[in-house]
Amino acid sequence: MLLLNTQLVFFFDRDYSGEFESLSISLKAVFENSTSTMLIPIDTSAPSEIPRLTISFNGYAINVSKNRIDITINGPNIDTNIIERLNAFDFSSLNINVKRIGYVCTYFFEDNPNRILNEVFSEQYRSNDYTELNIRLNKPFSSNGKQCNNIESVSPGKINGFLDGNQLSKNGLIVQRDVNTSANEVIPIIFDMRRTFIADFSEKCTQFIFHYEG
Repeated sequence: MLLLNTQLVFFFDRDYSGEFESLSISLKAVFENSTSTMLIPIDTSAPSEIPRLTISFNGYAINVSKNRIDITINGPNIDTNIIERLNAFDFSSLNINVKRIGYVCTYFFEDNPNRILNEVFSEQYRSNDYTELNIRLNKPFSSNGKQCNNIESVSPGKINGFLDGNQLSKNGLIVQRDVNTSANEVIPIIFDMRRTFIADFSEKCTQFIFHYEG
């Protein structure tokens, strides 16, 4: 199993209506100015989810749009200090609140897609001749007294790259674990609650619904 990347998303309760240049300065202060920022010139009528600001910090990518901010971490090593810095940011100073949180982990397993298919479906649908497999299911749960989604998506995939100086090219399964607060839970999520959700969701992302090999 390889952890390919992790994404933490904070969804806002309303569109950010301020200047993104000012927001860039505020976020750079959170990360001790050790950042590279880029303002993306986009028409104001563009959809809210399109990033207007990107920030790089110690190899981590932070994207800011009107209605969300997310941080993407490539590879298996996660610096919790960076996540904590983002969580500690005073969103209320921007006249916005965090209303939802999402935590997404993408994994690679050197597994046979047909084995998963044969495990999930009844015997009449089992075959080794299928060339595509896409499964997505949600097993909701409760965290912090809030309804949350526990989504697992499975599809065939291939990884190419280097590991320990050796070229790597393998076929297998791409498994995405997407754990998030329900869209029905829209009350502001304050600092301490965000911290608890992040810890819970991080652990939940390692609890796979299906069994995988490799």
